[in-house]
Amino acid sequence: MKHLPGKSLLDKYIKPITRLHVDQTIADEENTHQIRVCIKRIRAMLVLHEALSGHQPEFAQLDDYLKQLKKAFSACRDHDVLLVLLDSIIAKVDEPNLLQLFSSTRTSIAESSLPQLYDVNQVEHMTTDILNAYQAFPLIDIRVKNIRNYLKKRLRKTCKQADPLIREADCIALHSWRKQVKRLYYQADALRAVSGKSPLPNKTLEKLGEKLGDIHDLCVLETTLQHQLARHPQLASPSTWQQARQLLNTKRARLLKQCQRLYKKACVK
Repeated sequence: MKHLPGKSLLDKYIKPITRLHVDQTIADEENTHQIRVCIKRIRAMLVLHEALSGHQPEFAQLDDYLKQLKKAFSACRDHDVLLVLLDSIIAKVDEPNLLQLFSSTRTSIAESSLPQLYDVNQVEHMTTDILNAYQAFPLIDIRVKNIRNYLKKRLRKTCKQADPLIREADCIALHSWRKQVKRLYYQADALRAVSGKSPLPNKTLEKLGEKLGDIHDLCVLETTLQHQLARHPQLASPSTWQQARQLLNTKRARLLKQCQRLYKKACVK
């Protein structure tokens, strides 16, 4: 295969979005996750398409609609992930004051209403806008050779950023790098699905993205705990808060070591 049909890269990911039944999806954690993954895969392919075919005004419009829909489901995702993460921590914590802090935070999150940034009608209007913008998007066939060269170049750039990011362990910077890693994985995986092979170590990139996601979840949990203590300072003494931070930092350090091994494996020439 010398050329990759642009339409085939996007069709299978756009269909679940245009057939979205909002009530059922928001109520189902797995459906919410799958919709978000579809959105991220489409956006990754749009970036690839634009890079190799030149800027098109339709790109920005479709990408903007997709970002709005992703935002509508992001709060639901954070809500679910925090509950799962807190359950895993609570199951292993014995110290009473720490247990109280994590348990009360979990209760607070569980009792809060499921966050929804848009009502059902607005989300359904978004899916219509996405379908219309997609149908107007001028997809072209792309040379497989050009895609391979682009992916290899992006991998080299991503690898160069790794060492200082992992060493400094800044939550915001790592989250931004994670988006690059995931985008690269989605692009390489789409090429593999259509052409049968990929020039990149897809499985390693996928695992690296997952570990970086786990680090991001710990960062979100730490921020959530800070907000909880700001509202209810009686929940924990300064020493208990330091214990909580140390527990999260220990988990984060373990994940960073795993990320370091994975990125070095992905970046071996």
